[in-house]
Amino acid sequence: MKHIDCDGDDVVAYERQRLIDLIVDADIDVDIKKIIKALDFAIDAHAGQRRMSNMPYICHPIEVAKSIVDLRLDTKSIILALLHDVIEDTRYNYDDVKREFGVVIADLVDGITKLGKIHSEHKNANQAENLRKLLFAMSKDVRVLLVKLADRLNNMETLHYFTDVAKRERIARETFDIYVPLAERIGLQKFKGKLQDLAFAELYGGMHISITKRVHKLYARGDDIIQKHIEQINQLLLDAGISAQVSGREKSPYSIWRKIEKKKVSFESLTDIIAFRIMVNTKEDCYSALGVIHLNYRVLPGNFQDYISNPKMNDYRSLHTVVIGSSGGTIEVQIRTKEMHQVAELGVAAHWLYKQNLEYDMMSHRKYQWIKDLQKVLEDSCNPDDVLENAKLEMSYSQVFCFTSKGDLVSLPENATVVDFAFDCGFDTGLRCVGAKVNGNMAPPEHVLNNADQVEVMCGDEYSVDVSWLTFVTTGKAKSQIQKFLSRQFNDELILIGRIILIMHLRRLGVYYNEIVLMEKLAYLKCKDLDDLLLHVARGIMPIRGVLHVILGYKPPKLSVLSYFTHNNLSNFTRKNLLDTAKCVMPNNVYIRGKMKLASCCNPSYGDAIVGVKFRSMIGRKSIIVHKIDCNDVYSDPSKIVDLKWSGLVADSKCIAHIKVSVSEKKGSLLNIISIISNLGVNIAEIRMVEKLQKSSVVLLSLELGSSSELDKVLNYLNQSDGVYYVNQC
Repeated sequence: MKHIDCDGDDVVAYERQRLIDLIVDADIDVDIKKIIKALDFAIDAHAGQRRMSNMPYICHPIEVAKSIVDLRLDTKSIILALLHDVIEDTRYNYDDVKREFGVVIADLVDGITKLGKIHSEHKNANQAENLRKLLFAMSKDVRVLLVKLADRLNNMETLHYFTDVAKRERIARETFDIYVPLAERIGLQKFKGKLQDLAFAELYGGMHISITKRVHKLYARGDDIIQKHIEQINQLLLDAGISAQVSGREKSPYSIWRKIEKKKVSFESLTDIIAFRIMVNTKEDCYSALGVIHLNYRVLPGNFQDYISNPKMNDYRSLHTVVIGSSGGTIEVQIRTKEMHQVAELGVAAHWLYKQNLEYDMMSHRKYQWIKDLQKVLEDSCNPDDVLENAKLEMSYSQVFCFTSKGDLVSLPENATVVDFAFDCGFDTGLRCVGAKVNGNMAPPEHVLNNADQVEVMCGDEYSVDVSWLTFVTTGKAKSQIQKFLSRQFNDELILIGRIILIMHLRRLGVYYNEIVLMEKLAYLKCKDLDDLLLHVARGIMPIRGVLHVILGYKPPKLSVLSYFTHNNLSNFTRKNLLDTAKCVMPNNVYIRGKMKLASCCNPSYGDAIVGVKFRSMIGRKSIIVHKIDCNDVYSDPSKIVDLKWSGLVADSKCIAHIKVSVSEKKGSLLNIISIISNLGVNIAEIRMVEKLQKSSVVLLSLELGSSSELDKVLNYLNQSDGVYYVNQC
């Protein structure tokens, strides 16, 4: 990638003056002295730093500040744009910024700083936590989001300088999934369109180039369709006595691509790639202009939208219609007032046009309640994948408008169901939903709602949540609250199991279980409460031997039941334990001499029918590899096969066997399994959930066994138990 070679000082001086001139020319009511102070502070902070383009780093904050000036925002917003990377990327910290610019600016800069100290093996953990912090900060002050969007826009504009293709794709995908919906939700169409097209160009570069070339070719024929329609519409409105400004444009490559995908047609078959905007003086003129358009052009049925009487969630207001133009192709026409246009382009930022130097409290407006709702969704989500998926659902923007039985308007995403509607009405209403009356007719929970439906939710006396609801709900709010409820139900059982495991281990050491002692050790164990500790124990997240060490104040003896094994080394533990406690013998009961190894291909367990395969290492050491008798790797060389069987266990020793159980989500099912095994006199060394599905969970149990007959008995009883789908020996 070619980088720009430039004299840093000259570029910085030039860009500094350009920003100052831009602010002066914009004629906005800001404190230019404070802004220049912040500008010079940022120049000093980023001195010597370079971007991937080889331009001085300060050029990036200046470009972000230009975007903020273009939105005509206030002094604090421009200063935030200039300082937004100072705490994260320079020698200056929060206290330095606070000392120079005050606590408000310092808090704003801190709010936009990434969580650089979060490091997780989970690929979505950092992204999820950054989103949480961003939402928290923007709920306090929307300027954090406005600057963050401007920051992302400049990063996308310079993304091509990165040589790491995977990183470019990750940033573009994040822009599509998070920043584009956020820009749309606050009505910032000016940023949303640019971000969308830049991300599309990165992720689908070939398609973007192809569409752009075809559009240019289409309009290179000399027949200026857009200008002809503008003149024609202007004349029609003038004849009707309506003062208006008419403009036209080609739709963006991304918008055209979406239409191609949605309609499943080729570019040549697509006709509606032109859009016209009519701006008038009053709301009444909007409807008058609509009448003129519909009288003079043939209307395409089913394409009229009145967002003036039913505004979008972000306060977008306009009339949309699609008609057949004079050239024979379909054209989209949007009609709005000048004030509506400012809100449509600038969204929440438009309020600064009328409230200069006033603190604008976005959260006081009901239309921005979605920010609090989204925060709640993220709080209720259980893991990073859920956080991001539920956030995307909650920011979904295609809407249907329904009414409660009292006539209140409820806006929901497209394909929303009765359950989504119920959770929008309230958490308890959602949990107790058994269906609804939709336009007077009974409908099940999964019924998909349409525009203008009147919905009365029917509630039962008890919670009626079903895991199948997760397959059809469309709102992040509903999905996260269902997940939280189901997780809480399952957690109740795991907490009890964790308590049982601790009691069993302490009893073996002659110590009584004492929750007061446990409470005193929570901080040391880094658990927020007792339930958190017991959950960690039950899931195998926290080493049980480590917990006992903290409780007892000394290291307990190394018994197999007190050992902790991760998923990766669990099989190693199995093989070592077997070879330490059980001997392989020939059919004539003569013990085999030499090193024994258990085959990793079939993982034989005590009680399995087994054979041995003679093995000689490269340095001449002999050993026998123990396989299950039906292992495919055994019979490649019959001359090396040795018949084997398990001997009795050495005195006072136990063999560990592992079983995998698929158990129902029904309350009590997991506890029932524990009870069955305990009643058979078998000790559970470890229990761990390895997979959580929609209607079941897969649990891995490590059992201490004295003989293969004990294992057979456990498997037999579990297979006959209600709530168990299958049992497999690992």
